Amino acid sequence: MLGNTRNVKGSYTSITVQVGMIAFVAALLALIAFTQAYLLKFSSDMKVLESDIQVVDAAHLVKECFEREGDSISISFLKDNKDKNVCAISECSKISCRFGIGAKVEVLEGPKGSYNFQYSTGSAHRIFVTVTDGQKNYVSMLTVSYSGI
Repeated sequence: MLGNTRNVKGSYTSITVQVGMIAFVAALLALIAFTQAYLLKFSSDMKVLESDIQVVDAAHLVKECFEREGDSISISFLKDNKDKNVCAISECSKISCRFGIGAKVEVLEGPKGSYNFQYSTGSAHRIFVTVTDGQKNYVSMLTVSYSGI
């Protein structure tokens, strides 16, 4: 009796197949929705603004410019060039003056002080640097701003 389609008492084959198909389709749609939501969040987390990359590059260029004597910045260099534009400093020829790049060096220990090189608010990147005063080294913070004019 392979071709018998007659329903007998207690036979639920037709309803179970329908409920099973509905459950399977619902699970498949939920899986697709969760996967798309995850990938959308992942791709939005991976987006990095060009200005963020530019300010990091500018920070390391300014650090190289200020570190004339090896791996540290001389406090006399900071005092001599204070309040100048970074591009106006003769040692900083690598930095293009068409971008709005400013810097600020804050000495965090020892003779505390702040040296401003036309720093402005906007996109900024901070890195630790060493400032020397004679034979003494001090931990300092170099903050570089970038306006991308």
